[in-house]
Amino acid sequence: PTLQHEFVLALLKTCKAEGLHTAVDTSGQTPWHIFEDLLPYIDIVLYDIKHSDSGHHRTHTGVPNQRILENLQRLGQSGTPIEIRMPVIPTVNDDGQDIEATALLLAGIQGITRIELLPYHKLGASKYARLGMPYQLDGLEPPSAPEMEAIAQRMRAHGLEVHVGS
Repeated sequence: PTLQHEFVLALLKTCKAEGLHTAVDTSGQTPWHIFEDLLPYIDIVLYDIKHSDSGHHRTHTGVPNQRILENLQRLGQSGTPIEIRMPVIPTVNDDGQDIEATALLLAGIQGITRIELLPYHKLGASKYARLGMPYQLDGLEPPSAPEMEAIAQRMRAHGLEVHVGS
C-alpha cells in the first residue's frame, strides 16, 4: 500500500473519520517520510520480516534489509502497535542461528504486540509455472508443526509473544 501512499493516506483519513480501526500491511521497504505521513491514521502495522541478516535478505529477495530494519525501529519508537509476520522457509531463515538473531532483533524493538510465524507453503509454485518463471524453492518441503513450534519456543525464550500460523 505504501507504493500508493497518497491514495492510502486519503483512505486512512476517511476510515478514521468514520471511526474505523485501521491497519497497514507492509514489507517496510519504503521511505520513512511516507510512514510519517500515514502513522497518525494507523492503529496497527502488520510488518513482514523475512531475514535479520542483510546479505541473506538480499540473496533471497533481491534487496538488502537496512531500510526495512531502520523503519521497524522507527515504527517501534513511534508508539504504533506492530504485529510481525515472518514466513519460515526451510534452508533460508529457519536454522538456529537465524532464528536466534531474529529473536534478538525483535526483542529489542518497542511496540511489537505479537509475532506470527507463517510456515512456508508451495502455493506460489503454480503461479511461477503459469508465468513461465523458474521457481527457486522447487522441491522444498514445508516445515512440520513440531519444527514450527520449536522455532516459536526459541523465540518465546526472548520474551516475545509468538504464534504459529497455518
